[in-house]
Amino acid sequence: LCFAWRAMVDSSRQEKAYLARVAEQAGRFDDMVEAVKNFDLEVDLSAEERNLFAVAFKCAISPKRNAWRTVLELEEKEHQQGPIERLAMLRDVRATLEKEWEDICRLALKLVDRHMANACTTDESRVYFGKLRGDYYRYLSEFTIGPSRKDAAQQALTSYKLASDTAMTHLHPAHPLRLGLALNFAVFYFEILGAGDRACRIAKQAFDDAMSDVGQLGEQPFQESTALLQLLRDN
Repeated sequence: LCFAWRAMVDSSRQEKAYLARVAEQAGRFDDMVEAVKNFDLEVDLSAEERNLFAVAFKCAISPKRNAWRTVLELEEKEHQQGPIERLAMLRDVRATLEKEWEDICRLALKLVDRHMANACTTDESRVYFGKLRGDYYRYLSEFTIGPSRKDAAQQALTSYKLASDTAMTHLHPAHPLRLGLALNFAVFYFEILGAGDRACRIAKQAFDDAMSDVGQLGEQPFQESTALLQLLRDN
């Protein structure tokens, strides 16, 4: 696959999307990232292209985040009872994971910013990529410290707010994208800012607004929205 995506730099949009799907189905998410990097970000991406873009980066970064949490737990245990050599080794592993994690986030944000600046022509695409921008700055906030964490958190907050303002003005209250944005914004307030009350208010407002109009959606958006409503209610 690594040779295939290089050969398709000048291929059609359909071929690039196809190769990204192949990489996804094969579980080769680094190759999937390389495939979506070749999407034409100077034009508004289709719904399928947007989804492939999001899946590629989410699947590339999730193993790093999970591994980091595991190493951090081991590090905390060794700090209490283990030899100093093991603690040093674990810190080196964690630093490597953080560098890989940051590289993925920075690449995603670079591409998102480029697309938003040049090609987001619909309210839905602006909300979609504004949400992604908030998500990847939130991911950076999870492991950075000091001024770096403060800056990432501020960027995430700004991105989520702008996307939320657009979603609340232009998207149906039960639109899956609007609900997904509300869920992630609530997670940001709870996990990054430690503002549990604010997180609950965001989730409750999104849930209440959507419940009044959810029946007006088509079958597929209805199914997506009901799953998100369950998450909002549970959280």
